[in-house]
Amino acid sequence: MGELDMSTAPALRSILDTVPGAVTLECGDLEFIDSSGLALIVKAHSQRHGELELRNLRPFAREFFEITGLASLLAVDRGPAESVS
Repeated sequence: MGELDMSTAPALRSILDTVPGAVTLECGDLEFIDSSGLALIVKAHSQRHGELELRNLRPFAREFFEITGLASLLAVDRGPAESVS
């Protein structure tokens, strides 16, 4: 995934719009996220009625979600993804 920011969020949004049902995002390569990326994840989580999981977050990203209070709302897991969507 690399960076999830205002320049990359539209591409991920396009992908998510074509995938029905539950989605697991493998975030092991996520190095940066800004408010655009955060908004995309929150919106996708809401549209999927909570069926969006973030897997293998790096410590900085996990802390980002914990500080914002979203770690308790979103499905956040440290383990490797069984499937990448």
